[in-house]
Amino acid sequence: MSEVLTKQPAEKVPYAIDFVNLIPTGDSLATVTSVASYPSGSGDLTIGTAVIEGTEVRFVVEGGIEGTTYCVEAITLTTLGYTLEGDGRLFVTDRT
Repeated sequence: MSEVLTKQPAEKVPYAIDFVNLIPTGDSLATVTSVASYPSGSGDLTIGTAVIEGTEVRFVVEGGIEGTTYCVEAITLTTLGYTLEGDGRLFVTDRT
């Protein structure tokens, strides 16, 4: 994912990583193995429970440090047994 999404530090917002271009023909997402964000440390982004909706892994994010761009990674298993990793970028900024 090349798109960089933005949120303010106090916001709690939905986020999705789309695996449409990674899923082999005839396969589908089965389970989410993990969702994590980098960099990590004090003031981390908090990631809620992930769910699969079609070709997307969806979850809620909150917190984060002003001025930080996070890489958010989701790892999934498919119904045919493949492991796929998708990621996106999230920039935390105070837009006031």
